[in-house]
Amino acid sequence: MPFDNLVVIAHVKGHDLPQTVLGGRKVEPDREYTLAVSDFTAQNQSAPSQLGTTGLVFGDDVGLLRDMLIDWFRKKKTIE
Repeated sequence: MPFDNLVVIAHVKGHDLPQTVLGGRKVEPDREYTLAVSDFTAQNQSAPSQLGTTGLVFGDDVGLLRDMLIDWFRKKKTIE
């Protein structure tokens, strides 16, 4: 089930962020950013349909994607 994926995080320097994440936005090359993705995306990061890169190290999991989405919708209360 896709929403049973864990969300994992990596701490990545701006110059190492994949272009698919940047989407044309400018970042500070030496600043450290937190990148959160599903465990599936982390495990398949080299796939063009995912991050299209290799070498990112994801460590701590921060919870189930499903639970994070439920919490976000509960806090939002309305959908715009």
